[in-house]
Amino acid sequence: MENTKVVKKTMLYFIGNFSSKILTSVLVPIYAFYISAEALGIYDYSQTIMNIAIPIVFVSIWESIIRFILGQKDRENKNKVFGSSAFFALCACIYSGVCIIIISLFIKMAYINYFIVMICSTALAQIWQYYARALERNKLYVITSVIGTVINLLLNIVLIIILDMDIEALYISYICSQLSIFLILEYKLRILKRIKGNIDFNLLKKMLIYSAPLVLNSIAAWMFNGFGRIIIFENLGAFSNGIYSFANKFANIITTIGNVVSMAILEEAMISLRDNKFDSNYPKLLEQVFKIFMSLIIVAMPAIAIFYQFIDTTQYYESLNLVPFLLMYSVLLTMSINIGIIFKSINKNKHQVITTVIGSIVMLGVSYWSLNVWGVYGVVLGQVVSALVMLLSRYIISKRLVTYSMKWLAIGTLIVIYIFVSLISVFCSNIIIMVSIFILTIFIAIFANKDFLQELIKWRKKNA
Repeated sequence: MENTKVVKKTMLYFIGNFSSKILTSVLVPIYAFYISAEALGIYDYSQTIMNIAIPIVFVSIWESIIRFILGQKDRENKNKVFGSSAFFALCACIYSGVCIIIISLFIKMAYINYFIVMICSTALAQIWQYYARALERNKLYVITSVIGTVINLLLNIVLIIILDMDIEALYISYICSQLSIFLILEYKLRILKRIKGNIDFNLLKKMLIYSAPLVLNSIAAWMFNGFGRIIIFENLGAFSNGIYSFANKFANIITTIGNVVSMAILEEAMISLRDNKFDSNYPKLLEQVFKIFMSLIIVAMPAIAIFYQFIDTTQYYESLNLVPFLLMYSVLLTMSINIGIIFKSINKNKHQVITTVIGSIVMLGVSYWSLNVWGVYGVVLGQVVSALVMLLSRYIISKRLVTYSMKWLAIGTLIVIYIFVSLISVFCSNIIIMVSIFILTIFIAIFANKDFLQELIKWRKKNA
């Protein structure tokens, strides 16, 4: 594998994923002033259920698409992969629609028509994006991601601000964004034309057998990212879930950055590992990444608090209290993923599953135990504790499998600083003080990462 190709792909995915989150963040003030917390809670709950249902109904077929297309040299065999998987995707859309309609006869479901279209459009957009990746049309993948986000943003502005629509605007904007991704990719790739004469049920069976176990990975990811929403919605209602969803949008940006960084760390782990031993660079890399992310949320917290002073008359102002916990959760989860990469590197995936299960059990236990006492805060506490438990368990187990260690003093110091900054950000409403704290945190972040910045400057001068 050539490093230049890895770097290019990583940068492309970073642009596609991060630019989407930045554009989506523009919606936050729109939600604050124009969308009720209850409406946002219902919509967020629908998306959570959708993210659970799609991997199950569509059997994570996109994983097989990457594996089987890249593994085929013969054009005819590739067309069979296209045709068989696309046929399955269309059938799964029909199947999911019928199932939802049947379920709605027994369980009351809000906005069922939107929900059906949302599931189908999202699944097709995701599968077609994997077709683009499998064909190494990575620029097309990024372009469609950004286009879909822009359409979502513009339609939200038009439907919510100009036409004064409420929750329907959220559904319509999102569905149109996903359909635009699907239609553009279909226009460029012509996948549907390959269905005729290329449906191979034996091949489809092999693809489903390959991807079926990977559904468990999606369910495990959902346990951390989605189950909290379900607990809140089912026990505390749509309003509380809307408050939680609003606060979580800031943490989602950190998580997105973390996902992209994890891709690069996986490559570094493969290079660093030699006969089940790490050289000194890998733990240093983990330490540096941890410090960077802690520095990032230290700077972000006062900046977010300043933003909240402009929405102090809205329903969402109280969600500021949740932001420090959710930002910390996003960092702990990101670092647990990065440490878990060690298991992938040495083919010990069972340990990754074990630690994920441990974290999930802790989250369920703490969330349900503290729900009646602290409400939404109890669920968020469950998330933070579960991410911390998963991180520490992976660190302890991985140290037994390979020889390495991390220096925790600098990281611990940054955590203490973050707690102090968060307390000021939550309880201080003076903008002048908050701006001063924000400027101070920038200097703290620069000082904490001065060695990394010096290396970055040297590298930049060397490659200028």
